Amino acid sequence: MFELTVELSQLETISSQAKEFEQLIFFYEAGLEQLETKMNILKKGYQYDNMRCPINRIQTRVKSIDSIIGKMKKRNLDLTYSSLINNIYDIAGMRVIS
Repeated sequence: MFELTVELSQLETISSQAKEFEQLIFFYEAGLEQLETKMNILKKGYQYDNMRCPINRIQTRVKSIDSIIGKMKKRNLDLTYSSLINNIYDIAGMRVIS
C-alpha cells in the first residue's frame, strides 16, 4: 500500500490550494462524463441502425488526489496547483474496448 508522507510546509501549500485541486478534479470528472455520454450515444446509434457496434465497453478513471501528490513528490515537483497543471498529464483517462 502507498504511504503518503508530506512535510509540514508542503501540507500547508496543499491545504491552501485544496479548493483549486478539488475544482480541477471536478472538471476532469465532468469532462469524462460528457465523453462517456457521447460514446454511449454513438453506441446506441449503431444499435438503432442494426449495425455491429465497435464499442463493447467503456472505462473511465480520474486519479485520486493522493495519487497525484505521490506522483508530484516522486518527480520532485512543487506541490502547487500551477505545478500540477503544467506537469501532470494523466489525471483522467478513458478506455474504449471493442
